[in-house]
Amino acid sequence: MLKINKVLTVAKFTFKELIKGKFLLLSFLGFLAITLVTFISAEFSYGDPARVALDVGLGILSITSVLIAAIVGQGIIYDEIEARTIYMMITRPITRVEFLLGKILGLVLLVMVNILVLSFATVLMVYVFGGSIQSIFIFAIMFLFLESLIVILWSLTASLLTSRLITGLATFVMYFAGHVIGEIKQASIVLSNHFFKYMIVAAESTLPMLYKINLKIYVQYPTQLPHGFIATGVAYGVLYILILVFLSIYIFKRKELD
Repeated sequence: MLKINKVLTVAKFTFKELIKGKFLLLSFLGFLAITLVTFISAEFSYGDPARVALDVGLGILSITSVLIAAIVGQGIIYDEIEARTIYMMITRPITRVEFLLGKILGLVLLVMVNILVLSFATVLMVYVFGGSIQSIFIFAIMFLFLESLIVILWSLTASLLTSRLITGLATFVMYFAGHVIGEIKQASIVLSNHFFKYMIVAAESTLPMLYKINLKIYVQYPTQLPHGFIATGVAYGVLYILILVFLSIYIFKRKELD
């Protein structure tokens, strides 16, 4: 039976180790970047500084969260196996499932801290320059968090199956395809060719379609948000996350660690 206290213990130590790895330095640099770019745009009259802060903030939020998720996600179990420290953990009274969920939760906490820090920086700059935050910004942050979870779990699951290099490539392809396939499927060459249509269907059936949980483009123009986009996006993101969690557990429970 799954014991939550053991999961939380692993998560706590994982989070502490990740902080020692200075991954939160990305958050600090992101905070500085949002602040500097906004003040520079105000100084040289490059558009509306509040809007610049919103655009830059969401962009840096997305980049740093995905970088942390991808880099740490692919190594969080792989490094334990390579260093053989995982053998000390699984010989203790803790199951593989508890260990894996604790490692995932520790990384999720790191990503959450990054999102909170940079969200605060973005909101602060928007209000400093007389802007306002609409409710869609909150949903955009939530969707960024879902996207980060998908990247974490995809990267981690791939690392249980193959090498670190291939995992990195697979994660890059997944992220890129997940964002652009929504536009590609509308291209005339795809609509007029059955082979390309089947390829798109195959990709959508396997890869996470991240464009379905991308609200950044609607933050500035919320009136263009399609009806039901948020509800379907949340449902899609949560479902894909659950699938990846169960898949990673299934693989890890059966993985040979010798």
